[in-house]
Parts: sequence; structure tokens; C-alpha cells
Amino acid sequence: MIHRPAAWGPPLWLALIAALALGLAYQIRPRYTITMDSPFDHLYLADGFHEQEQNAVGAYRWTTGLATVRIQGVGRQPLRLVARLASAGVDPQPGKVVQVRAADRAITDFPVSPTLTTFTVPIPSDASDPISGDLNLILTMPSFHVPGDPRELGVIVQSLAIEPVGDPRLILPPPIHLLYVILIVLGVYGLGLRIGLDVSGRRLVGLGAVGGTAALYAALRPTFALYAGNLLLAVALTLGTLLIVQPLIVRLYRRSLPGFDSQAHESRCLFGLFAAGLLIGWAGLLYPQSNPNDFLFHLHRFQEVQQGTLFFDNYVVSGVGLGFYPPAMYVLLLLPARLLPDPFYLIKLVPVLFDFSGIFVVFYLARRYFVGYPAAPLLAATLYTVLPINGLLLWWAHETNGFGLSLLILALALVPAVYKRLTQPATWLGLSALFFVLFLSHPGVLVWSLALFGVLPLVFLGLRRLTGRGSYRAVLALTTALGVAGGSAFVLYYSHYVGSFGNSAAGRGSTLVDLGTTLSRLGNPAAIANMLRLTWANGIWGDYGIWPLLLLPVGLGVLFRAQPQPLGAPGDSPATAVGQAERFRWTLLTWVAVGIAFLIVNLLTSIPIRPFLLLWPVVSLLVGLALAAWLAAAPADRRRRVAIGALLAGTAALSLYLWTSANFWDLHPPHEYPHVF
Repeated sequence: MIHRPAAWGPPLWLALIAALALGLAYQIRPRYTITMDSPFDHLYLADGFHEQEQNAVGAYRWTTGLATVRIQGVGRQPLRLVARLASAGVDPQPGKVVQVRAADRAITDFPVSPTLTTFTVPIPSDASDPISGDLNLILTMPSFHVPGDPRELGVIVQSLAIEPVGDPRLILPPPIHLLYVILIVLGVYGLGLRIGLDVSGRRLVGLGAVGGTAALYAALRPTFALYAGNLLLAVALTLGTLLIVQPLIVRLYRRSLPGFDSQAHESRCLFGLFAAGLLIGWAGLLYPQSNPNDFLFHLHRFQEVQQGTLFFDNYVVSGVGLGFYPPAMYVLLLLPARLLPDPFYLIKLVPVLFDFSGIFVVFYLARRYFVGYPAAPLLAATLYTVLPINGLLLWWAHETNGFGLSLLILALALVPAVYKRLTQPATWLGLSALFFVLFLSHPGVLVWSLALFGVLPLVFLGLRRLTGRGSYRAVLALTTALGVAGGSAFVLYYSHYVGSFGNSAAGRGSTLVDLGTTLSRLGNPAAIANMLRLTWANGIWGDYGIWPLLLLPVGLGVLFRAQPQPLGAPGDSPATAVGQAERFRWTLLTWVAVGIAFLIVNLLTSIPIRPFLLLWPVVSLLVGLALAAWLAAAPADRRRRVAIGALLAGTAALSLYLWTSANFWDLHPPHEYPHVF
């Protein structure tokens, strides 16, 4: 008889391996240095330190009469504190004594003088907390006040360092960190189980989580000690979201995509991409030294909505004039606010769902309309996840952009699919409501949507006259839905900003003058070369990467050539399916045409339409189709599969590099590693 291992066998082994790996990584002993010149000193200066000041000697901070330094995850090992301190000439208590306490007992005390002096204090190994491994050092001293200065002043601190000393023999990781790492590894293993990976795949992702956490502890322990709890939260949120979303998406796909198999390879890859995107997004947003661009702006807008100010005054002064942000995303955030009442976390966490929700619409569109190319849905979904858009969409300044883009992709899927039923009141009202929320998502999305959906009725009218498929009543229904949604958005919201439109128009007038000047220089070869150089540096390479744009015409060519019968929804006639496919193809072409027009305007002026961002889903679809057609031409050619895999992996690496450089490049954790064992 063959004895199969128990279901809990692999997780148990992973937990044991994670504990061993953490124990090995914990033998590296970092040196913690706080130089008082970093905006992230507050992560270590727990209490009793004033804001940074600067003089000829360098950066420093005043303490109060009681100051606390907390270094998390140090563990139980012999250490020493190296502190560079001084009093001041205005201090009425010269030669005051500073006492250092830890673990509720005094360690030492020493007098300070107006001259900066370095003090070295040995710290016993049992001074750290036995569970968390945190070291809390408390500096107490007499304090004083200076006339005209409301602050309580103690001593001047120029730098603090915690250094390992002696031979600690074996250092045991703190139990709480051991628990964090084991739960993170098991959470990643659970993600693999939920996605549908086999035992080998689950072991692989579990071992990858073990190696990743051990490497982080070895290289960035001071930061990771602050981060382990948030990283566990990111894993737990991803797993919980997948548990909720996966059955809903599978049910929708089975109703609209005949033949969809939730156990198939493409399904596992699709949900794996979704989970990976959520995990990377949430892990980055919860990183303790992250610096979200425009985060406080979005936080304040949401707080205004919570207070009932839907038509909030949020004018933004930028290099292109006066602008404002519509309230749709902030209003919808009121629903999850009941589950996550802290707006700080809500604004950070929920937009990631908007960013990656489009992956399911992109997969749906490719699988429904690219029937002859079975690799296209997964390739398009992968491209949607990894293309480096404007420093990657996970750049937090694009939260409302991402929300509007998700609605835009949803509208792209619905308009061709429900076109036949547009004259039905329920369908018409639903599409009108979608347009209304879309118009109130973001100013750039508003401009794009008006251009795109304003042209589509004319396109569909032309298709009706040329092919005979469709109806004039559906064209009229689409037009009236746009009109009602646009009129409602103006009356309820944009009418409050009529004055700003005038100011904005004045600014745009000067922009048009600049455009005329730019066009007048197009006869100058040097000016053309400079414009192409800037386009390459700031547009194509910096925002998108060159290769998707090169393959975009190939995808359009494949889209419009003869192809097998498109997939229809259950109950659709062949004629209905063909009509939907025609409208889908021409919708994509219209989207690309609008994008090219906005690209030209964007490159010749400073109007911030962000066309690269809004072209993203259609480029993903068309380039995925082009790559799938290349594979279909030689399905057994292993070299083509390897080339496409390398291309996607390189694009993902570029995306992560751009995201990291945009958000973390200037951040330096206050520690350094002599790797003393």
C-alpha cells in the first residue's frame, strides 16, 4: 500500500524550513545608525525628540526631559550605545547628567557639556524584550525653557548608534518575528493552493517566500523588523481578496464565456497574476519608509467626503494651471470605510483593487473576441499587469486615474456586448450610470471618455449603414446615455466649477500659442531632433517602453483580417456575435485613434492628458494578440515561447525598476552592515 503524506505535511515542512532560515539570517549583526538628518528618523525616535535642525557642525535634534529610542527586532545580544551629545550655552544647568535606562532599570549616567562629546554605553543582552526583540532606550535629564521658545529642551543629539560587541554565540530570533515569517510563508503557500498550483508549484512558491524573507532579514533587518507585520497584512489581504473574488469571477466567466474551465492552466495563471499584482501593490504601500506621491492630497479629499462635502473645493495649482479632482472614487470609498474605518489605510489599500481589477476585463475581451488565438487572453492579461505605465500605475499619484481607467475598460467591454439590448430601460439606465461615474472619476479620464464615446455613435452608425447589422435605435440610445450622463455630471458637479473653467481656458489659450510656436519650428531639423529626443526620453522609454508601440500596428492588422467565428454569449445568434465582434474591433481602432491624437497634443503641449496611461489596456490587448498570432504561426517552436517569456519577464523587471525608482530611490534606511558575526 502506498502511504500518501498528510495534507498538513508540506506546510509543516515549510514552517520548519522558514524557522531554520530565519535563525541563520539572524546571526548577521547589523549596526544601527541614526544621524538625525533623515525624514524617517521618527521610525526609531519613538518619543521626546524635536524636529531636525541644522548648523555648521551638521544636523541635530533637541530632546525633551525624557526621550525614547526604539530599535525593533534587535534580539538578545550584547550591544553598546554610541551617542554624540552636547548641552548648550543657553542651558542654565551646565554639566547636567543624562541617565540611560532600559528594561526598567538604569544602565549608566554621564555628564554632558556644551562641547559635542561621544559617549559609549554597554548594553546587556537581556535589555531587549524577550518576545519582540525590541530595544527601548530611555534618556532622562533635567530640562529647561528658553524665553520665546515654547519647547521643553533637554540636550542636543547629533547621532545615535547601536553596535554589536563581543561574541554572542548563537542569537535566537525573537518569537514574534519567527511567528511573522512562518505565517507569511504559509500565507504565500495558501495563495498557491487557492490559485490551483500542484504540490510542486506550491512548494516552489513557499520556498521562494522562505528565501525572500530570509534575504530581507539578512540585508535589511532594521527596516524589515518594522515591516514584518505589514507584510503579513499584505499577504493576508491578498489571500482574503482572492477567496472572495475568485468564485465571483469564475461564475461570471462561466455565464459569458462558454467553455471556460476554472481548473485550466490559463485560469491558474490569470488568478496568479491578479494575486501577484495585489501582493506587490499592498506590500509596497505598507512599506514603512514608503513615500506615496500625493497621498495626503487624496487623504484630505476623502476626509472632506466623509464630512459630507461632496462638492469640495480642491483646486490644485500646478505647472499647467488650476485644476480639481471629481469625487467619484472618494464617494465609493465610503462603502469599504465601514470595514476599514482608518482612512490612512483605506486610501492606501483600496486603490490597488482598482489598479488590477481591469485584468479580468482584458482577459474577458481577448477570450471572447480573439477566438482563433488561444494564447491571446493570457498574454494580454500579463501585459496589462507588467507594462511600465508612467513609472507603473502603482505610483500613488495615479489613484484616481486608475479608478477611472478601470471604469473605462468596463465600459469598453459593455458597449459592444449590450449594444443589442441598449434600448431596454434597465440596460440603458445601467450604462448611463456607468458613464456618469466615469465622468466624475478624473479630469483626464473625462476628456478621454468624451472624445472616445463621442465618436463611437458615429462609428456604429457607419457600421449600420455599411453592414446592415445593428440598429439606429441602439445608436440613439447610446447617444442619449452619453448625453444624460454628461448633463447630470455637469449639473450636479461641474457647474460648481464654472469659474475655474474660465481660468483653465485662459491657461489653455497660452498653451495653444505655444503649440503654434512649436509647429512653426517643425521646419528646423535641430528642433525636430530635440523633440524626438525628448519624446524618447520622457514619453516612449520613460512611460511605456518602446516595444509595445512597435507591435501595436501588428495587433491591429491581425484584428482586422479574416478570423474564425467570434464567441457569442449563450443565446446569441451567429449574426449577433459577428456584429459584436465588428463593433469591438472598431471600438479598439477608435480608442487607438483617440490615443494617437492625444499623444500628438501631449508631446507638442504641456496639457497633462496622460495618453500613455489611457492607452494601456488597448495596447495590452493588441500586443497580446500580435504575440499570440506569432505563436500560432509555429505552435511547436519552443524558441518563440522562450522569446516571449523573456520579453514579458524583462518588461516586468523594467516596471518594478521604474516603480522602485519613482517611490523609493531617495529613501535610505538608517543602518549599515559591517556583517560582524
